Amino acid sequence: MTLKLITFDLDDTLWDNLVVIKEAVRQCYSWLLENYPNLADHYDLEGLDALKNRFREQYPEFRHQVSRARIIGMEIALEEAGYGREEIVAGAEAAFEIFSQWRRRIAYYPGVLDTLEYLHEHYTLAALTNGNIEMANLQIERFFDFVLKAEDINSSKPDPLMYQLAMEQAGVTADEMLHIGDSPENDVLAAKQLGIRTVWFNPQDEPWTYDISPDYVIKSIPELRTIVTPSGLS
Repeated sequence: MTLKLITFDLDDTLWDNLVVIKEAVRQCYSWLLENYPNLADHYDLEGLDALKNRFREQYPEFRHQVSRARIIGMEIALEEAGYGREEIVAGAEAAFEIFSQWRRRIAYYPGVLDTLEYLHEHYTLAALTNGNIEMANLQIERFFDFVLKAEDINSSKPDPLMYQLAMEQAGVTADEMLHIGDSPENDVLAAKQLGIRTVWFNPQDEPWTYDISPDYVIKSIPELRTIVTPSGLS
């Protein structure tokens, strides 16, 4: 069957997400301390960031709502620091905007932009992400025909819904789709169980330890040019 749709994971597939998140969290916390100094008596940087995760564990309905959970976590922290409700709401929203600004300051892996431009000339491209990065004004935005985010559909990979919605939106079947991602569970195994062909992005040359294998393995994004040609898969 002809290849029509190529989907990409974003975080840790097109850029190093740990570096990005650590700096975004640091800048967010610094802004909070500058504007709400009492917070320092209750939470350090690590404690405030962990509050978001505890909140998501306590309230499963926020499992897929990473942004909202972070905002509520900051609201809880500011309340414990003694601030009034109006200050709490304004401060958490403003701090999250600082976080989001730094969240978008990404350094793409080598060859990402050129490779996406090449693929976009021949195929429909979509991004499927469990993360909460805003695509607006990113350099890669112009290459993607659509984006599906866990927050928007209230479902995260490896749940099949995101893949099913991508096929529905693009009007393709599983054998007309290729998915690229770094996570064995969220990207490779989840897609393979739907009959979607997969590329495992494995820059560190980690061993594969599962019974079901990816169709292709790459260590760098430009290697996709050896797999995907204008006429289909090699």
